Amino acid sequence: MVRFWSSDFKKEWYILFIIGSFAILGAGATLNDIIDEKIDKSYYSSMTRPIPSGRICVLSAIMYFVFQTFIAFFVCLQFPEMVKVLTLIEFALIAIYPFMKRIMNFTQIYLGLIVGFPVLFSYCLFEGTITS
Repeated sequence: MVRFWSSDFKKEWYILFIIGSFAILGAGATLNDIIDEKIDKSYYSSMTRPIPSGRICVLSAIMYFVFQTFIAFFVCLQFPEMVKVLTLIEFALIAIYPFMKRIMNFTQIYLGLIVGFPVLFSYCLFEGTITS
């Protein structure tokens, strides 16, 4: 018999996983825009973004970042312990990203790690743990 998820898997985790993914990656994008505000003003390709162009003030962006982070945190609390640990690692990777652009030339590789990291979340939810 094919087993599609561990015996501890809850079907509502599908929805929570999608919401949490959007919230945490959205928070990362918002944080990136906040941190890069001054840099984005100096490049033609990014000066029309909401913060550098003045359409959104930094305080509003910070409040939106906090809102997204709280959603991601609340969703995280619904999952098993291992997923909570993975979420903290993912958030740390996201928070470091704006600064990695200043010290490395291959930031797309780092960004790929960030975007691909949630695969471990889903594996952990389906299997109940991460094994080697």
